[in-house]
Amino acid sequence: MKSIIDNYDIIVIKAEEIFTKECFAQGTDAWRILRPKSILDRIFEIASEVKFNIENSNKLNNRELEAKLISLLNTSIIARVQLTRGLTTTAPIVPERAIVLYKQSANLARKQVKMLIRSLDSMNQVSLTSFMEAIIERTKEMKELLDKGITGVHYSIRKLMDIINFSIFALILE
Repeated sequence: MKSIIDNYDIIVIKAEEIFTKECFAQGTDAWRILRPKSILDRIFEIASEVKFNIENSNKLNNRELEAKLISLLNTSIIARVQLTRGLTTTAPIVPERAIVLYKQSANLARKQVKMLIRSLDSMNQVSLTSFMEAIIERTKEMKELLDKGITGVHYSIRKLMDIINFSIFALILE
């Protein structure tokens, strides 16, 4: 049986491959126009849709569920990259640089998980719905700050790290 970290790494590699293909196929210009609130809305929508489908027995097939969760993961990493670059940065980002920043975010999230590895043994007892609820809650918290005009960049980065890891854990459980 593979360890949580082994599964974690497999998922990140798969998500990164999709991210890389999309960077080169579609470019990264669209990211510049996505305001933080728009990205948070997208994260919220994906998590809510997954949660709704689970709770209402609208079974997504494995491929659909995996695609939604990888989209959630990649969108969360894009949000973190944008926050670390600065909210007012409008300079284009080339795909190669985006991939480097993606890897940095994924590696930081992995380090966070490795520090918590002892408490991860109980992760298998957490439901997919619980992970979606946690993502929705963290997204709401960040959106409330933005609505009040508070950027809270460091706070939001911490919350996005949680969302990145919850997305990966959901994929491990899936």
